[in-house]
Amino acid sequence: MNRRTFLQTVGGVAAVGTMGAAAREAAGAQEPAAPGRRPRVAVLWEPGLAPADAERPDESDLREALADCDAAWLPAADLAAQLSRDRFDLLVLTAGSAFPKPAWPAIHAFLVRGGNLVNLGGVPFAVPAVPDGSGWRHEIRQTTFHRQIGVTQAHAIEIPPGTPTQHVAAHPW
Repeated sequence: MNRRTFLQTVGGVAAVGTMGAAAREAAGAQEPAAPGRRPRVAVLWEPGLAPADAERPDESDLREALADCDAAWLPAADLAAQLSRDRFDLLVLTAGSAFPKPAWPAIHAFLVRGGNLVNLGGVPFAVPAVPDGSGWRHEIRQTTFHRQIGVTQAHAIEIPPGTPTQHVAAHPW
């Protein structure tokens, strides 16, 4: 499955540019990736974290979609420890509206410093999840986290199967 087909079948994707250039500069944001360099992608892959509002993408399809990137597949604890603009250009969240609440400080810092986000399905950062024994427990749905990065509204986009996609040359991957 190619990237366009994969993204088409996800059911909804939220891509977030969190802050204006002046705000990113004030926060110590780094420059975008150099032309010709493969995008450095951190993928949150925490199988025990149940998705909310979306199905988790198929791992092999996602790996194929990111084949032209330097992708690291990170569980929540590693994501919290390793996510930084020095290491990654893009964060891909795979649990729909759910996200690991303990990783929020690292995620927020990454986005404030100019990192990019693709949230596969659901409303980004709407359902915080906390460790609970050997798994994760969803907390109540809220706007607390996504409002901090300027996401004030989210709307579902239905993409019917077979909908043609268009490649944009300015975005090679």
